Amino acid sequence: MASGPIRVSRCSIQPASRRNGHRDRRHRIVYRVTVRAPGGSRWEHTVVATAPVSADFLSPELLYLCRVAKQQQAVQPFTRLATYVEDLEMGLLLLPIDPALPGLVEITGKDRGKLLSPHLEECNGGGVVRRADWKVQRYRPARRCDLSLDVTVEAAGSLRQCVVLVTIYADDRGALHHRNLKEVWAFARKTPSLRLPRPLGYNAEHRLLFTGPVGRRLAGHWIKRLARNHSLPKGVDLARVERCLAAAARALTELQQGNLALSEERTFRGELAHLHRNIKCVRSARPAASSACEQLLESLGGQPVDDEQLCPAHGRFRPDRLAGEDGDLTILGWEAACLASPALDAATFLGQLRSVSLSGAEGTEALEHLAGVFRREYLQAGPATNSRELAVYEAMVLARHALQAARGAGHSNGVVSGRVLRLAEAGLQRLADEG
Repeated sequence: MASGPIRVSRCSIQPASRRNGHRDRRHRIVYRVTVRAPGGSRWEHTVVATAPVSADFLSPELLYLCRVAKQQQAVQPFTRLATYVEDLEMGLLLLPIDPALPGLVEITGKDRGKLLSPHLEECNGGGVVRRADWKVQRYRPARRCDLSLDVTVEAAGSLRQCVVLVTIYADDRGALHHRNLKEVWAFARKTPSLRLPRPLGYNAEHRLLFTGPVGRRLAGHWIKRLARNHSLPKGVDLARVERCLAAAARALTELQQGNLALSEERTFRGELAHLHRNIKCVRSARPAASSACEQLLESLGGQPVDDEQLCPAHGRFRPDRLAGEDGDLTILGWEAACLASPALDAATFLGQLRSVSLSGAEGTEALEHLAGVFRREYLQAGPATNSRELAVYEAMVLARHALQAARGAGHSNGVVSGRVLRLAEAGLQRLADEG
């Protein structure tokens, strides 16, 4: 595939989401490779392997994308960006080639400045994009790709640097995400704590969502270190982590006070019905583990949660969705924004903390303490919920984690069953605590 002799000096393998494989019965693996050539030249590339596929994998549409992208400096030293390995019934693609994401070729191509310009304030005033260097932040084959662009704009005779985040979608969900972001952004500007990425614009033709830059995901990193019983980074102590989670609780209560027109709705009974559908897949694979989950779902079904007052919700409010810290906290990942019970987001956040602490990790005590800090701060802020409703939703989120663990692979049945039992018992205990 290359223009001359090369050597792969490093290769890391990252399994792609199993969701795609279940749908089309294919396996996709993402490789991050370092390529070297005689003379010391070095390149970093992302390669996606898909199998099984037939020879018509190299479709006319795919080959057209390859011809367009071949002119990019970023694909060197490769001259073929897609190939078919007959013996393995495997197709190989070199990013930015992804037939499901044709917008990826466009936003990384020579005309990316033209795509960026309509969404930058400086360009609206006559500025011109002189340079835009891209880097892959996150990639899900055939679903979406997140890029970071370091942009240089010339305006009024001077150069200005900025960072723009671009998400390329395989479908039209980016349009809904953009509408939700604009709705929440307009409200958040009037609040003291609620912050989110600034929506810059959406390109419907190429399914490109443009947003402003965000800080580092510190809270998620700190919690991972605590879960592994590692020391926190220099200058960070547990009190600093507590302040970050307390700020997240305050931002959440502000979001729930907004009068926002979000199109999706999620209710307790709807979430519970989804869990009942999932447990059918667990019964045959792990019957011992499924009994504990069924007991928890039965208890949840008897809870008096019906007349819910829905309010704006993030939908996936977790510690790893926080960027920055207490003085400048930004909430990321608004794709699942919806109207839901105020307990949903708080319980999702707590459920993530408790799920990690119940996984057998060594930092259990610290994570349970942080969960208590967030719960107290949230309830003291005066949300439109109470401790009983929050406990019911926490139990439901723990049931969700239990089902996910039961369906997981990569561990012995004993390890998986033990984790499922701990999660299910924790859910039952939360219901008992507030009984």
